[in-house]
Amino acid sequence: MLSKKQAGAFFLGGTLVTFLIFIELTVYPSSEGNNQTNSKNLTESLVKLYEKNKYQS
Repeated sequence: MLSKKQAGAFFLGGTLVTFLIFIELTVYPSSEGNNQTNSKNLTESLVKLYEKNKYQS
């Protein structure tokens, strides 16, 4: 069983870890080095197909 002080420390530690994970998952996808679009490999026909089907879902 945890004492009140230990329970408080456990809660604050868990909150801090969860907050840091949330921040990392928010920042990482938009970082410059994480570009996974392969935009240099897109052909004109793929761009037209995307534009045609963009709003049909």
